Amino acid sequence: MTKRNAAIASLIVIAACILSYALLDIPAAQYFDANKTALTDFCARVTYLGKSEPYLILSALAFILFKFVIKRPALARAALFFFLAVAVSGIVNDKIKFLVGRSRPNLLLTQQIYTFKPFATRYEYLSFPSGHACTAVAACCALYFLRVRLWPLFAVSALAVLLSRVVIGSHFPSDVVFGGYLSVVTTYILKTMLERKGLWEWTGRQD
Repeated sequence: MTKRNAAIASLIVIAACILSYALLDIPAAQYFDANKTALTDFCARVTYLGKSEPYLILSALAFILFKFVIKRPALARAALFFFLAVAVSGIVNDKIKFLVGRSRPNLLLTQQIYTFKPFATRYEYLSFPSGHACTAVAACCALYFLRVRLWPLFAVSALAVLLSRVVIGSHFPSDVVFGGYLSVVTTYILKTMLERKGLWEWTGRQD
């Protein structure tokens, strides 16, 4: 991706988030709060795919297994890349959450609070960007770089988690949009850095 294309994509995402904040976020939160359906129950289960701990633990164990036990360097590199994609995206996401301090939908619905409180540490003011969206997209983006042919599966999985966070009332649409985009950027930069340092090599086959 060229710098020009990256800049255009970033501007589009930022514009989409601003428009969502002004026009979509409140109606979406109110709609899904007033309409609890089978979709809500389904999303309550799907949303767990956005938790980072299982991905980090499993990829760390996979790295140790392939690096030191089975000794499959290619698979070890893949596991390490996956771990870093989820971990680094999550760290960046958490820093932005703290700096922005956006209120969550539950505050809007119960106290009519729709604002920003920078440097807040309370859960209720850590809505933007969505951590679950960031984790899910980072995981799927990393898998895409490792197994390009399965991209439809990864895309659907990531979108399902993004939708779930809005449906169950944990986030606004703009939260998940930016959280997902942040992880795409972070994972792409990470892959590019590894390539430049000669540390990226993945053939899809065991060494």
